[in-house]
Amino acid sequence: MKKILIIKYFIILFIYIIIKEISFSQVSSNDDINACLKASLSGSYYLSTNNSVKWGTDFKYGFGSNIGFILDAGSIVDLILVYSHYGFKVNSSTTPEDYDLHLSSDNISINIKFKFSEQNLKPYLLLGFTQNYFDGKRYYKPTNFEKIFRVSYLTEDIGLGISYKISSLIELDNKIIIGFQLSEIESMNLINRINFNLGIIFNLLKI
Repeated sequence: MKKILIIKYFIILFIYIIIKEISFSQVSSNDDINACLKASLSGSYYLSTNNSVKWGTDFKYGFGSNIGFILDAGSIVDLILVYSHYGFKVNSSTTPEDYDLHLSSDNISINIKFKFSEQNLKPYLLLGFTQNYFDGKRYYKPTNFEKIFRVSYLTEDIGLGISYKISSLIELDNKIIIGFQLSEIESMNLINRINFNLGIIFNLLKI
């Protein structure tokens, strides 16, 4: 499995480099190449389609926030690094009245963004990976017993989005991302989650 992941990372990196070179070769002169650094802030709705955290809990959805940095590498591709935090509404699979449950997730994603337009309205495709870290706490009230759970796993992500450029400083951004859990590649529960994101992108070089 590790070898497969390494190969996928190299394939994505190779595609990124090739498309970047093609994009730059289309520019008439070096003066027209304007690589820029952007930051993104967004809110996110997390819909769980496969409860992978097996702690006697059941979670279907959560809400979170994302902060990211975007390297705009040309007219076709961007490279994106994102940190996300989610809190979840969870229920006990046994006797809910006896348990106090908490569950949160901190995720780190790296994505390549393929843009289909350089107009103000920009549809795009996202491909990448997310390392998912879950922390949970289950408190059993009758005996004052507390247990802490931690688990992590990798997902391969595919997303579709659209952004709208308001000015040279700000863009509105909306996207849907589907996460495929690689450890479940041979099962029918491959889709792990669906994220709905709405946020703002800032051009840091214009501030």
